[in-house]
Amino acid sequence: MAIALAQNGADVAVAAENSSHLRETVLQIEAMGRKGLGLQADVRDVAQISKMVETAVDAFGRIDILVPMRRERRILAADITEEDWHYIVDTNLKGTFFSCQAVARP
Repeated sequence: MAIALAQNGADVAVAAENSSHLRETVLQIEAMGRKGLGLQADVRDVAQISKMVETAVDAFGRIDILVPMRRERRILAADITEEDWHYIVDTNLKGTFFSCQAVARP
């Protein structure tokens, strides 16, 4: 999604809990002549969401588009533990809601 946005003229801040692919994605964005910013953040943590949004706004001046991407754990429903359930809900529901809220404020 980040690459598609850059291909269509957007400067893109990319966030992920695991930073291993952030640099590669930012380099691809910058190779298209767009600004790229990699941000490591765990969206289960509202403080990290706030910092992520603040850093992106500082870098780009504003955020026009937010694309919350859900996190999948490929586990059969019968095998999901309570810990897995909390991770999925906190990432996909809580993380999406509080990311939208943080982006809407500025």
